[in-house]
Amino acid sequence: MQESLPIRIVSAFIDKAKQYTKIDELTSEVLRLFIERIEVGERTEKWSRTAMQEISIYYRDIGLLDYVIESQTDESTQQKPSEVA
Repeated sequence: MQESLPIRIVSAFIDKAKQYTKIDELTSEVLRLFIERIEVGERTEKWSRTAMQEISIYYRDIGLLDYVIESQTDESTQQKPSEVA
């Protein structure tokens, strides 16, 4: 399991994000600043235009954000005891 990101890395990403409080258009400058790479997976049905397809966006400094969010969600659900009414 991946450990949580160091505070300095997250802080660097947040400092960059503060420069752009309102992004109306996705420009090449914004892409280069925030995005490291985008991976597009295979479609579940080969020739279908509406088939599901996995897309992973890797952000600079922090990596794949979906993994970080899922890890934090898993940890928070494990820590909260279930309530019985």
